[in-house]
Amino acid sequence: MAGSCMLTFVRKHRLLLMASFGVAFLLIMYVEVVAYGITVSVRKDIHAQECSHNSNGKTNKNGFESVIRNIACEVLEENDERLILNEVVRSINYTDCGVIVETASGNIYTAELALLTFSLGVLKSGSVIFNPVLPDWKVDNLASVRFENYMSIYLKFPDTPGQFWDNTLYILHAHERRGFYPVWINHNSHAMSIKGTNILQLVTFGEEANRLSNIDDAEIIKEVMEVLRQVYSKENVSEPVDVLITRWKTDPLYQGSFANVEPGISKAAFSAIRAPVGRLFFAGDAYSEFDGYVVGSAISGVENARWILRTLSDGTDAGSVDGIKSATHTSL
Repeated sequence: MAGSCMLTFVRKHRLLLMASFGVAFLLIMYVEVVAYGITVSVRKDIHAQECSHNSNGKTNKNGFESVIRNIACEVLEENDERLILNEVVRSINYTDCGVIVETASGNIYTAELALLTFSLGVLKSGSVIFNPVLPDWKVDNLASVRFENYMSIYLKFPDTPGQFWDNTLYILHAHERRGFYPVWINHNSHAMSIKGTNILQLVTFGEEANRLSNIDDAEIIKEVMEVLRQVYSKENVSEPVDVLITRWKTDPLYQGSFANVEPGISKAAFSAIRAPVGRLFFAGDAYSEFDGYVVGSAISGVENARWILRTLSDGTDAGSVDGIKSATHTSL
C-alpha cells in the first residue's frame, strides 16, 4: 500500500488521533500496538463476545493483544463510528483555529487538536505534507533521534526430527562480519509462554538489517540455512516448514522499527522533541525517555492525553515548549 500513515481513530470536532506504529493512548484509550513484527488493530466488531473475559481482566497472557482487547472493551462501543481504519494520511493543515487532515481516499477530517503517533520514519520521510511546514526548532531537534532498522527471521521447523539448536533462550552468534545474525531466540525455551512451537528466531539490525531489506525472501532463507548448517552441521538441520521475515524498513507505513535518541542530548533539545507544534501533539517512543520500548510509547501517550485534556479544559497554550514541564513528566 502506498502512503504514509493510518488514521485509526477520529473524534470529530475535538481531537484527531493518527497512528500506525507503536502504542497510542488517547485520553487513556489504547488504539493500536505494533511490536516484534506483529501488528494488531482494534476491530470494529470487538464487543460483548470478546469482552466476556474473566475477572482478572486478562484475555490473552501471551501477547499485547490482551491489552488492546481489555481497553477497547472499556472505551469502544459495538460498531463504534469513532474508529476509522485504512485511511492513509496525505496532508495535515494546522492553524491557530484547528487542524484539517486529508487522506488518500479524499476524505477530510477536522478537529480542534490532533495527536500524531505514526512512526518517526514516516514523519521524517516527507510522505505526510504539513502546511505550514514544521518549524526548524522541531525538525532540527528530531534529527537527534534515529529510527532504526530491526529485522527478524522466524523459522518454524518440523516436529520430527525436532529441535537441533541450543536449549537456551538466547543464542549468540559470533562472526567476523559485524551484525551478521548476532542474536538467535529459541521459542522452545521454558521462558516462552507458548511451548513446543519449534521456532527459531534470528535477529539482525543496523547496516546488516538494511542489507537484508534489499534482498528477497528466498535469498535470505538460503543464507540463514547456510549459517545454521555451519554451526550445527548439515545432517542435523532440516528445512523449515514456514518462514516469516519482518520488513519494517521497506513498509511505507512504518519505514523503520524503533526510535533511538542519540546519547548526550540536552534537556532543552529533549523538551523541544516532545513539545507540540501549535495544535499538533506528538506521541510515541521517539518522544519518551524510554525510547525504543513499548512502555516509552505508552507513557508518552498518557502524558500527551493529560496535556491535551488540560489544553481543552482551560485553554492552555498548546504550542508552548515550556508548557510540557507542568503538564507531563508523570508516570503511568
